Amino acid sequence: MAGHEDKRENRVYSSTLAKCSGPGAILAGVLFAVWGYFNIVQDVLATVVPLLFLLGLAGLRARCVGQAAWLGEAGFILGFAASVWGGPIRHFVDMTALYKYFVREGWPPWLSNWFVWLVISLIVIGVAATKTKASRGYGMLSLMLGAFGWLFFSTNSRGVIETHLGHVAFGAVFCLGWMALGYALWKDIGQSNARSYLLNLQEQVRAVRSLVSSFVASFRG
Repeated sequence: MAGHEDKRENRVYSSTLAKCSGPGAILAGVLFAVWGYFNIVQDVLATVVPLLFLLGLAGLRARCVGQAAWLGEAGFILGFAASVWGGPIRHFVDMTALYKYFVREGWPPWLSNWFVWLVISLIVIGVAATKTKASRGYGMLSLMLGAFGWLFFSTNSRGVIETHLGHVAFGAVFCLGWMALGYALWKDIGQSNARSYLLNLQEQVRAVRSLVSSFVASFRG
């Protein structure tokens, strides 16, 4: 069973997607701060940052696959959808109709914001992941991201309440959280690759030893 799990883990972390997810999540945290606080290339970052969130979520799912049950899978699906919504869809599809629909129905208009659903997905993923010991650390980190993401959104001028200092502080923690997630994913990938290298090296040593033993035995014979 343990050997099977090691092989599965090595397959997961040898994939290109998993290798990119760590740096992608780190970059998401950095660029979210640039996007939110420095007003640099807003249009580009408005598309790139949600897609980097998507990449980080994909890496998180690869790390927690089989450990977050149906609730975690639902959270990942919601997070993927929110990230795509916040990236390319929002720039090619007019979302004004959705906003007006929410207002007309008496629903909170901020529910039409993709970022709200992203942080909800992070909370759902965190709740699911903390139930399993192997992914509990990632679950706590996901819960933290969801909580501070919600606080960041709810304290801006279009959120639930407006608190500028708190908004900046919560946003900074949210950015740092994504960087921490990226580092953790990156570190896990490195450890997995190192274990894979050592296993391959051991197999090669055994093969050489067997070859030498066969040669010695045939020479003595």
